[in-house]
Amino acid sequence: MPFLDWVNKNQATQASQQVPYRLQRAVSAHGDVDGPNADNLLIQGDNLLTHKALLPFYRGQEKCIFIDPPYNTQSAFEHYDDRLEHSQWLSMMNPRLVLLRELLAQDGSIWVTLDDNEAEIEVSVKLFRTTWSTGEVLKIDVESVLRGIPALANFLKPKVFPKAHLANLGHGIEWFVAELGADNVYAWSKEQTGEVSQQMFGTWMHRNGLSLSSAAEALGLSRRMVSFFRNAQKSIPRAIWLACLGWEAPKPKTLPRAFLTAKEYALTHA
Repeated sequence: MPFLDWVNKNQATQASQQVPYRLQRAVSAHGDVDGPNADNLLIQGDNLLTHKALLPFYRGQEKCIFIDPPYNTQSAFEHYDDRLEHSQWLSMMNPRLVLLRELLAQDGSIWVTLDDNEAEIEVSVKLFRTTWSTGEVLKIDVESVLRGIPALANFLKPKVFPKAHLANLGHGIEWFVAELGADNVYAWSKEQTGEVSQQMFGTWMHRNGLSLSSAAEALGLSRRMVSFFRNAQKSIPRAIWLACLGWEAPKPKTLPRAFLTAKEYALTHA
């Protein structure tokens, strides 16, 4: 199955994380400043910076977003150049769509006007925001998950993927004929953000032949806490994961009867 790729795609997909937060400066007020429309904003500036500046206040709240980007008609206009290379246009659009997705509510939608010049681009953002009993709100890039599972690659087809939706409790991701279960969605979400998942913790226990009791003894934790980590009832701190890796690090088969003091070590290595 073909996937969209272009020059400098890796840099483009990381660009939204590198955009700095900027403060908005109020210049003037117009119209109904005390009534029901008092929260309306008209912002002038680079839309990439604006999207990032709005995130602390409106993340996950927007029900509908409409954008009218350059059509890339290979024409020169008075206020902007519409003659970008195809890869440049994609690198311009990607971080803006990612930030817009951050502003979007779970039941919201993004509408984009395009013409035939870039009409082959599928602009649906395959990201879901999920809320968990641990209090965490996590994103999952479903596209990267599906691309890694050949049996599920068909769900990326443009006519199939838009049918995906969050399950009733807001954890799993469902199609009409298939589902990505909550356990897997939680684990993938954690791992995509560089955190430790319950599946990683369970694999560590299995790899070392540990039960709940023996894992608790190895880590100096209660059996109940190990169970919480194993069943994703609590988020696993990075310090705990480092302790897991340190515990299973290769150990010498025999230990010396006594260890050298710092002074003795210095003398033997003088």
